[in-house]
Amino acid sequence: MAVTRKRVPATCLECGREFMARKHDVERGFGTTCSLACRNKRGIREARKIFQVRSSPKRRASQIRASGLINMRIRRGQLARPDHCSNCGKVGKVDAHHDDYTKPDQVVWLCRSCHMKRHFGNGQKATVT
Repeated sequence: MAVTRKRVPATCLECGREFMARKHDVERGFGTTCSLACRNKRGIREARKIFQVRSSPKRRASQIRASGLINMRIRRGQLARPDHCSNCGKVGKVDAHHDDYTKPDQVVWLCRSCHMKRHFGNGQKATVT
């Protein structure tokens, strides 16, 4: 016997389209977008807003300078990019994360998942190399 979930009318916060959301989701603050595409667009936009609020123009300039310096050193062969995350140990492509942009030589190599967690919360601190 299939369980039918009660649906209620809702408006997509991304595109404004009317759709039927599960009542259970709406009561808990979910069911705010009509499709996966709208949810992904909204998620990216919200993440960017959070990052932009945290970043002043002066801090952003420091970020650009620090990442440019790391990229230049990698290209010149002065710095080697490791093949694993220093937080979770996952093997693959890793990003350089700066805890302090005024110290561009102090980077933590993190996989994309750990890097986003570090910026947006829920991230465990890794050792700086």
